[in-house]
Amino acid sequence: MLAPQMSRPSRRHVIALLSVPAVVRSVPVHAQGETRAFDFFRAQAETPRQAELRLAAVLPLSGPFALLGDETWRGLELAAQAAEAPLRFLRLDSPDPAQAVAEIRRMQGAEKPVAIFGSVSSALALAASQAADAAGIMFFELNATANAITDRGLRHVWRLGVPARDIGLAGLEALQGPLARQSRGLKIAMLSDGGGSAESIADALQASLESAGMGLDFRFAAPAAEMGGAVQRLRASGAEVLFHTGQEGDIAALFRVFREASWRPRIVVGLGGAHAVEDAARAAGEGHDGCWVVDVPPTPAAHPFVDSYRRRYGAAPRSGHSFAAFSLAQPILTALRAADPRSAVAALDERPGALPNGWGIGFDSRQQNTRAKPVLARWEDGRLSPP
Repeated sequence: MLAPQMSRPSRRHVIALLSVPAVVRSVPVHAQGETRAFDFFRAQAETPRQAELRLAAVLPLSGPFALLGDETWRGLELAAQAAEAPLRFLRLDSPDPAQAVAEIRRMQGAEKPVAIFGSVSSALALAASQAADAAGIMFFELNATANAITDRGLRHVWRLGVPARDIGLAGLEALQGPLARQSRGLKIAMLSDGGGSAESIADALQASLESAGMGLDFRFAAPAAEMGGAVQRLRASGAEVLFHTGQEGDIAALFRVFREASWRPRIVVGLGGAHAVEDAARAAGEGHDGCWVVDVPPTPAAHPFVDSYRRRYGAAPRSGHSFAAFSLAQPILTALRAADPRSAVAALDERPGALPNGWGIGFDSRQQNTRAKPVLARWEDGRLSPP
């Protein structure tokens, strides 16, 4: 079990997790800002103690991306608990790129980790991965989508999750496949919250549609505060299929305005963002059921991961992002223990379907995992399921 935090003057906290028995020990850590750090150790009772593996997670645990940041951390935390080796895993709250870079630059000397995991937000990921690469620290992006994360050719940067180009292609495939009959001949619109992740997905969708001779009829960006005007524009333009990317507040505002206007497009497809998160679905309220989502695979109702999650957090997973982080991190944690971690990571060959969430791991020349693909799912009765 995970022992409770102890109150200390330092704003970093250290928690020790052992297989037998659980204890808490305090370690003086000098830091600035609102950083919180967690240590995980799993001692083996009948085998020689291995060297401690130092890792860090740079995630937005406050601000608009906090929900996805926390859900991603939960997956990493459960992967660390399942590891058959002692780990020190620092959790660093980095709600913006400047904070992420500052945290990475502070991790030097004894505090320097072997690898860093991130980041949810593309803006944060681009800055954090650049800083990690400059420091010679391996960086693994789990869920930020900007193509540039791996297109820059940085030696120490890998993406384990899905790039924007694959989400855009999946949006096209949804229109050509399961949604083909009901969407044929309809006007297509793309609405985003205007952030870097959202715009990278919008660019990818537009490119995919244009490559298929379809194209977007309308495209614009609007945050939650401007959703009333955005829906008016959609309605006036005759939009019938809406692709949307945004966070929980944007999604709630969108469906609230739909209800106020007594109108919505015939088909709504959420592309990434928080569209796969149960909290966002609840916040969207009436009229959200039937919304389609292109994102990480949904978490099944019954699975050993779900059992572990419930024991740790007292509720079911809030989205498939924790399941994805858990699935992707496990092979990486094993590879990082090799004598040559970089070569071990590059050589990973997990076929599609081999990981718990149905993905695999295999890297191309850009160090992009080509075996993590977005899936199409649909909200029905408050639960996200494949069509």
